[in-house]
Amino acid sequence: MPLEFEIKLEVDVNIAQLEEPPKDLLSVEDGLECNNDYTDFRSFLGWNEWKKSFPIEKNYLLEAESKSKTLKTFEDKLVKKEEWLLKKSGFDHAVFCELGISSMVSALYAIGCHPIISCRGNPECKPNINTVPHVAFFSKKRIAKKLVQLATPTIGLFNADIEGFEGLVIYSRRAVHLLEFSKVLYDNLGLFERKRRC
Repeated sequence: MPLEFEIKLEVDVNIAQLEEPPKDLLSVEDGLECNNDYTDFRSFLGWNEWKKSFPIEKNYLLEAESKSKTLKTFEDKLVKKEEWLLKKSGFDHAVFCELGISSMVSALYAIGCHPIISCRGNPECKPNINTVPHVAFFSKKRIAKKLVQLATPTIGLFNADIEGFEGLVIYSRRAVHLLEFSKVLYDNLGLFERKRRC
């Protein structure tokens, strides 16, 4: 049986409540209250980065899962792999943040969302929304509608307060499920492209 966090998955989104935060909040350079390491990747991440990170992450995640009997061992293997990547090439590699989260973050940026917090899960804490694989982000209402439409049984999605504004959190029991959902977004990217009016 695959290693996974024990948490109920639900898609419960109130589209009308979603807010777009002020532009100056998204472009801060010294972190946010909810994420001291926050970086604005809008001009750096998109589908090109997703295409690079997806196969690398998939390989590393499945390899770590196959060689682990506990979530703690799984996490330890991924941390060692990240340390190896950092020594090998600094941050000049396709996986720019935690393995298991990079592809999802790139995909969200690519469809027009704005990720603020991400985590592949913390096996040393009691499972709750902050300790399972998740990404908290801001989304336009039209994009959120499409996310709800595409939601698979392996992910959850709900409204959340992010820095005082209404955003969304996508989460799963396994990091590989977020990775797989990023592929669902890529396979349906036409849904997110704005149609030009004549």
